[in-house]
Amino acid sequence: MMKNIFCFLLLFLTLITLGCAKPAVNFITIPDISKSDSVTLKDLRPEKEKSIKVLSYLITSNAYGINREGGDSLEPSMPRILQHRVYEKLGGSNSALELTVYHMVVYSNMQAQMKGSVLWGTLAGPVGGAVAAAGSNDENITSHSSIVDPVLLESTNTKDEYKHGLYTEKENPNKTNVLITYIDAGINGRRVCIKNISPLPFSKNQHPLNIALESAIDYYLDQYQKNS
Repeated sequence: MMKNIFCFLLLFLTLITLGCAKPAVNFITIPDISKSDSVTLKDLRPEKEKSIKVLSYLITSNAYGINREGGDSLEPSMPRILQHRVYEKLGGSNSALELTVYHMVVYSNMQAQMKGSVLWGTLAGPVGGAVAAAGSNDENITSHSSIVDPVLLESTNTKDEYKHGLYTEKENPNKTNVLITYIDAGINGRRVCIKNISPLPFSKNQHPLNIALESAIDYYLDQYQKNS
Protein backbone atom coordinates (compact mmCIF):
# COMPACT_ATOMS: atom_id res chain seq x y z
CA MET A 1 0.00 0.00 0.00
CA MET A 2 2.68 2.51 1.04
CA LYS A 3 4.79 1.49 -1.96
CA ASN A 4 1.90 2.23 -4.33
CA ILE A 5 1.25 5.58 -2.69
CA PHE A 6 4.91 6.53 -3.00
CA CYS A 7 5.04 5.49 -6.68
CA PHE A 8 1.82 7.34 -7.39
CA LEU A 9 3.11 10.48 -5.72
CA LEU A 10 6.29 10.44 -7.79
CA LEU A 11 4.26 9.86 -10.94
CA PHE A 12 1.84 12.62 -10.06
CA LEU A 13 4.66 15.09 -9.48
CA THR A 14 6.12 14.17 -12.86
CA LEU A 15 2.84 14.43 -14.72
CA ILE A 16 1.72 17.79 -13.36
CA THR A 17 4.93 19.75 -13.78
CA LEU A 18 3.66 23.27 -13.35
CA GLY A 19 4.78 24.62 -16.68
CA CYS A 20 7.34 27.00 -15.17
CA ALA A 21 10.00 24.35 -15.77
CA LYS A 22 10.52 22.01 -18.66
CA PRO A 23 9.47 18.45 -17.68
CA ALA A 24 12.09 15.77 -17.47
CA VAL A 25 12.60 13.81 -20.67
CA ASN A 26 11.93 10.09 -20.37
CA PHE A 27 14.11 8.14 -22.77
CA ILE A 28 12.56 5.12 -24.49
CA THR A 29 14.85 2.49 -26.00
CA ILE A 30 13.72 1.38 -29.45
CA PRO A 31 16.16 -0.93 -31.23
CA ASP A 32 17.03 -0.07 -34.85
CA ILE A 33 14.81 3.00 -34.86
CA SER A 34 16.88 4.58 -37.63
CA LYS A 35 15.45 2.02 -40.07
CA SER A 36 12.11 3.83 -39.96
CA ASP A 37 13.59 7.08 -41.31
CA SER A 38 12.34 5.84 -44.67
CA VAL A 39 8.79 6.69 -43.54
CA THR A 40 8.14 10.36 -44.27
CA LEU A 41 6.78 12.12 -41.18
CA LYS A 42 4.76 15.34 -41.23
CA ASP A 43 4.06 16.59 -37.71
CA LEU A 44 1.10 18.98 -37.85
CA ARG A 45 0.17 18.88 -34.18
CA PRO A 46 -0.95 22.14 -32.55
CA GLU A 47 1.85 23.48 -30.37
CA LYS A 48 -0.19 23.15 -27.17
CA GLU A 49 -0.45 19.38 -27.61
CA LYS A 50 3.30 19.10 -27.12
CA SER A 51 3.29 20.64 -23.65
CA ILE A 52 2.12 19.65 -20.17
CA LYS A 53 -0.68 21.62 -18.52
CA VAL A 54 -2.71 21.27 -15.33
CA LEU A 55 -6.20 22.16 -16.54
CA SER A 56 -7.46 23.28 -13.12
CA TYR A 57 -6.30 23.51 -9.52
CA LEU A 58 -9.82 24.28 -8.27
CA ILE A 59 -11.67 21.31 -6.75
CA THR A 60 -15.07 22.71 -7.78
CA SER A 61 -14.01 22.95 -11.44
CA ASN A 62 -15.13 20.38 -14.02
CA ALA A 63 -11.51 20.27 -15.15
CA TYR A 64 -10.01 19.44 -11.73
CA GLY A 65 -7.99 16.23 -11.80
CA ILE A 66 -7.53 16.32 -15.58
CA ASN A 67 -4.14 17.22 -17.04
CA ARG A 68 -2.71 17.43 -20.52
CA GLU A 69 0.45 15.34 -20.54
CA GLY A 70 1.73 16.59 -23.87
CA GLY A 71 3.85 14.51 -26.17
CA ASP A 72 7.37 15.79 -26.01
CA SER A 73 8.28 14.49 -22.56
CA LEU A 74 9.19 11.22 -24.27
CA GLU A 75 12.33 10.73 -26.34
CA PRO A 76 11.83 9.68 -29.08
CA SER A 77 8.74 11.88 -29.32
CA MET A 78 5.30 10.33 -29.69
CA PRO A 79 5.06 10.98 -33.46
CA ARG A 80 8.54 9.50 -33.93
CA ILE A 81 7.48 6.35 -32.05
CA LEU A 82 4.37 6.12 -34.23
CA GLN A 83 6.55 6.56 -37.32
CA HIS A 84 8.63 3.56 -36.27
CA ARG A 85 5.61 1.39 -35.50
CA VAL A 86 4.16 2.26 -38.92
CA TYR A 87 7.42 1.09 -40.48
CA GLU A 88 7.35 -2.16 -38.49
CA LYS A 89 3.74 -2.88 -39.44
CA LEU A 90 3.65 -1.66 -43.03
CA GLY A 91 7.26 -1.25 -44.12
CA GLY A 92 7.26 -4.49 -46.06
CA SER A 93 5.10 -2.98 -48.80
CA ASN A 94 6.72 -1.78 -52.00
CA SER A 95 5.13 1.67 -51.89
CA ALA A 96 6.62 4.61 -50.01
CA LEU A 97 4.97 5.45 -46.71
CA GLU A 98 4.01 8.97 -45.65
CA LEU A 99 2.71 9.57 -42.12
CA THR A 100 0.88 12.80 -41.31
CA VAL A 101 0.10 13.43 -37.63
CA TYR A 102 -2.70 15.94 -37.06
CA HIS A 103 -3.24 15.30 -33.35
CA MET A 104 -1.38 13.13 -30.87
CA VAL A 105 -1.87 13.91 -27.20
CA VAL A 106 -2.37 12.23 -23.84
CA TYR A 107 -4.57 13.38 -20.94
CA SER A 108 -4.51 11.98 -17.43
CA ASN A 109 -7.80 11.74 -15.56
CA MET A 110 -7.58 11.22 -11.78
CA GLN A 111 -10.74 13.22 -11.23
CA ALA A 112 -12.97 10.73 -9.40
CA GLN A 113 -10.34 9.79 -6.84
CA MET A 114 -9.16 13.35 -6.26
CA LYS A 115 -12.64 14.83 -6.00
CA GLY A 116 -13.60 11.93 -3.75
CA SER A 117 -10.79 13.00 -1.44
CA VAL A 118 -12.02 16.55 -0.93
CA LEU A 119 -10.69 16.78 2.61
CA TRP A 120 -7.19 15.73 1.59
CA GLY A 121 -7.36 17.93 -1.48
CA THR A 122 -8.41 20.91 0.59
CA LEU A 123 -5.77 20.43 3.27
CA ALA A 124 -2.84 19.38 1.13
CA GLY A 125 -3.65 20.54 -2.39
CA PRO A 126 -3.51 18.30 -5.49
CA VAL A 127 -0.63 16.20 -4.18
CA GLY A 128 -2.53 15.37 -0.98
CA GLY A 129 -5.56 14.40 -3.02
CA ALA A 130 -3.41 12.16 -5.21
CA VAL A 131 -1.94 10.38 -2.21
CA ALA A 132 -5.36 9.79 -0.74
CA ALA A 133 -6.60 8.45 -4.07
CA ALA A 134 -3.64 6.19 -4.77
CA GLY A 135 -4.85 3.18 -2.85
CA SER A 136 -8.20 3.13 -4.64
CA ASN A 137 -6.83 2.95 -8.18
CA ASP A 138 -7.73 -0.34 -9.88
CA GLU A 139 -4.67 -1.47 -11.81
CA ASN A 140 -6.49 -4.44 -13.31
CA ILE A 141 -8.83 -2.59 -15.67
CA THR A 142 -8.29 -3.21 -19.35
CA SER A 143 -7.78 -0.65 -22.09
CA HIS A 144 -10.75 0.64 -24.03
CA SER A 145 -10.39 1.97 -27.56
CA SER A 146 -12.73 3.51 -30.10
CA ILE A 147 -12.85 5.39 -33.37
CA VAL A 148 -13.74 9.07 -32.87
CA ASP A 149 -14.55 11.97 -35.16
CA PRO A 150 -11.46 14.20 -35.64
CA VAL A 151 -13.81 17.18 -35.41
CA LEU A 152 -13.89 16.45 -31.67
CA LEU A 153 -10.24 17.49 -31.41
CA GLU A 154 -10.60 20.47 -33.74
CA SER A 155 -13.68 22.02 -32.16
CA THR A 156 -12.91 22.19 -28.44
CA ASN A 157 -11.68 25.62 -27.36
CA THR A 158 -9.09 26.19 -24.63
CA LYS A 159 -11.71 26.67 -21.91
CA ASP A 160 -13.32 23.32 -22.67
CA GLU A 161 -10.15 21.38 -23.36
CA TYR A 162 -10.77 19.26 -20.25
CA LYS A 163 -13.56 17.49 -22.16
CA HIS A 164 -10.85 15.61 -24.08
CA GLY A 165 -9.90 14.01 -20.77
CA LEU A 166 -13.38 12.72 -19.95
CA TYR A 167 -14.62 9.15 -20.26
CA THR A 168 -18.01 7.45 -20.37
CA GLU A 169 -19.24 4.86 -17.88
CA LYS A 170 -18.73 2.17 -20.52
CA GLU A 171 -15.12 3.25 -21.09
CA ASN A 172 -14.22 3.32 -17.40
CA PRO A 173 -17.05 1.87 -15.26
CA ASN A 174 -15.04 1.95 -12.02
CA LYS A 175 -13.88 5.55 -12.54
CA THR A 176 -10.27 4.63 -11.92
CA ASN A 177 -7.18 6.70 -12.78
CA VAL A 178 -6.53 6.55 -16.52
CA LEU A 179 -4.48 7.98 -19.35
CA ILE A 180 -6.52 8.98 -22.41
CA THR A 181 -4.61 9.01 -25.69
CA TYR A 182 -5.78 10.50 -28.97
CA ILE A 183 -4.14 9.71 -32.30
CA ASP A 184 -5.43 11.48 -35.39
CA ALA A 185 -3.11 10.59 -38.25
CA GLY A 186 -3.07 9.60 -41.88
CA ILE A 187 -0.93 7.08 -43.72
CA ASN A 188 -0.61 7.79 -47.44
CA GLY A 189 -3.68 9.99 -47.21
CA ARG A 190 -5.92 7.55 -45.31
CA ARG A 191 -6.83 9.26 -42.05
CA VAL A 192 -7.92 7.50 -38.85
CA CYS A 193 -8.71 9.12 -35.49
CA ILE A 194 -8.82 7.02 -32.33
CA LYS A 195 -9.24 7.38 -28.58
CA ASN A 196 -7.58 4.94 -26.18
CA ILE A 197 -8.15 4.73 -22.43
CA SER A 198 -5.52 2.87 -20.41
CA PRO A 199 -5.20 2.31 -16.66
CA LEU A 200 -2.62 4.54 -15.02
CA PRO A 201 -0.11 1.88 -13.94
CA PHE A 202 2.68 1.53 -11.41
CA SER A 203 5.49 0.13 -13.55
CA LYS A 204 9.19 -0.05 -12.84
CA ASN A 205 10.09 -1.03 -16.39
CA GLN A 206 8.19 1.45 -18.57
CA HIS A 207 7.05 5.05 -18.35
CA PRO A 208 3.22 5.23 -18.02
CA LEU A 209 2.94 7.51 -21.06
CA ASN A 210 4.79 4.99 -23.18
CA ILE A 211 2.54 2.13 -22.03
CA ALA A 212 -0.57 4.11 -22.93
CA LEU A 213 0.94 5.25 -26.22
CA GLU A 214 1.86 1.75 -27.38
CA SER A 215 -1.67 0.54 -26.60
CA ALA A 216 -3.14 3.41 -28.62
CA ILE A 217 -0.74 2.84 -31.53
CA ASP A 218 -1.64 -0.86 -31.71
CA TYR A 219 -5.32 0.02 -31.98
CA TYR A 220 -4.68 2.80 -34.49
CA LEU A 221 -2.74 0.50 -36.82
CA ASP A 222 -5.34 -2.26 -36.50
CA GLN A 223 -8.07 0.17 -37.52
CA TYR A 224 -5.99 1.52 -40.39
CA GLN A 225 -5.46 -1.97 -41.78
CA LYS A 226 -9.13 -2.88 -41.37
CA ASN A 227 -10.11 0.12 -43.46
CA SER A 228 -7.38 -0.30 -46.07
